[in-house]
Amino acid sequence: MQRIFNLFKWFSRLLLAGVVILIITIIVFLNKPSLFIDDIEAIASNFINQNLNSTLQIDVSTIDGNFVSGFYAKNSNIYLNSNLITNIDSVYVNPNISDLFFLNISFSNISFINPEIHQLNLNQIDFTDYDNNSSNFNLINALPFDIIIDNLSIDNGIYHTEVHNYHFDGKLKCDYKGIINVVVETFNIATDNKKIFSSNNGSITFQEKDFSLDFPKFIILGNSGSFTFGYDMHQNKFNYSKLKFNKIDMGKYGIIENVIMDIPESSIPIFNILNSFNYGSNEFNSIIELNINELKNGH
Repeated sequence: MQRIFNLFKWFSRLLLAGVVILIITIIVFLNKPSLFIDDIEAIASNFINQNLNSTLQIDVSTIDGNFVSGFYAKNSNIYLNSNLITNIDSVYVNPNISDLFFLNISFSNISFINPEIHQLNLNQIDFTDYDNNSSNFNLINALPFDIIIDNLSIDNGIYHTEVHNYHFDGKLKCDYKGIINVVVETFNIATDNKKIFSSNNGSITFQEKDFSLDFPKFIILGNSGSFTFGYDMHQNKFNYSKLKFNKIDMGKYGIIENVIMDIPESSIPIFNILNSFNYGSNEFNSIIELNINELKNGH
């Protein structure tokens, strides 16, 4: 669980790095962004790699455009330990210059066009030092200004695995005001011939010590459900977690209804999952106790 939140903090650094680099672009190189591609790549990579024993490298081929119509960072590649993990045809960034006078950073649009993610092994990212040295990473003091992204879109994304190619796209809104808030307007995942997941309403919140997810409605493999999740990263415990489906179609085995999986407030590494569902005229209830340390050791 801690690895997941370390990964989220790492991606938060990625987002903040991009914003910081854009500020440098606005102030110093207003007319010729293509002149400082090497500086952008170096600063962003160094910022993300702080306290990591892994090496991430960003390579941007060209930057075109201006601050009126927006910028295109074309043919961007991201390498992890010299292995290509992501390539993006184009990243479009359209800043709202007027908000700089109010000491805010605002974007009307940031679009990732044709991103491809190659099979990523999280073990490639060594969080050993990051976990110890970044525990005091405080979002409230990380940046002295607000950041607003009116439209963050992902167009025609593909995640490659050995078995399937997963297609994904989404439209989100983001803001940073000491707390990172992400509003999911739409997000979809599908294989070549099947829709896996879709949601038109969701939110993600990441603050100094708490991480939360709220998806009041989503559809996974044709089944409608809801999901809420809250986690205290400082005390390393679940605040709440509930996954609910009105019904799940089990094919030839029939339909189960009122499916609820609930994790009450509990501390890692041991926690309970409370399960209940109806099958036919019968109601079933169970409690599953999990020990993460034993799972890591293969028990």
